[in-house]
Amino acid sequence: MIPATFGYTIVAATLSIPGFILGESALSLLGLGIQEPDASWGNLLADAQNVQSIAQFPWILSPGRVHLPDDHVVQLSRRLSA
Repeated sequence: MIPATFGYTIVAATLSIPGFILGESALSLLGLGIQEPDASWGNLLADAQNVQSIAQFPWILSPGRVHLPDDHVVQLSRRLSA
């Protein structure tokens, strides 16, 4: 009986991990989760809401600038291959 539930347990654990990550991120964004010296998605989102940090560190926006041309290259390659 126990070996028959092993697959279900693995699937249930795998599907619940994203919920745990989103829950922790939401709590950290509200200031109730992981606190500042440790990194968390919620802490990063809370820091991103601070416009002064973007003014002091403008390279924070560079990944978005790199990703946009990347999308154009992918779209162009799909149109050329079709």
